[in-house]
Amino acid sequence: MKKALLITAFMFICSLVFTQVYEISGTIVNKRQQPMSGATIVIVGRAKGTFSNQDGKFTLMHNFKEGDFEIHIMLRGYKTVSVLFEGGHNIKIGTISLSKGKGMDKKMLDFTN
Repeated sequence: MKKALLITAFMFICSLVFTQVYEISGTIVNKRQQPMSGATIVIVGRAKGTFSNQDGKFTLMHNFKEGDFEIHIMLRGYKTVSVLFEGGHNIKIGTISLSKGKGMDKKMLDFTN
């Protein structure tokens, strides 16, 4: 019993040590290219999110390997932007422009870095 517990604890610690953390970063602006602070950026289906700072910049940390995933960028009074990623680890999405209104704008970005 003690041996099984030690092995389980060791495997858990190893998984934490070898888990890499990657980041998604970018800048949120309006149609006039002015930075948008306070926008919410979330990974769909995960409990991960962040906000854009006063310069419209954000960095969102994640630890999943390869595969597709989606983020939503939301700010009251503006359309939600949905960005679908195909592959990639450390991703710089550049500048995302928000437009006034309701609904959702969808973008697909392919990253194979």
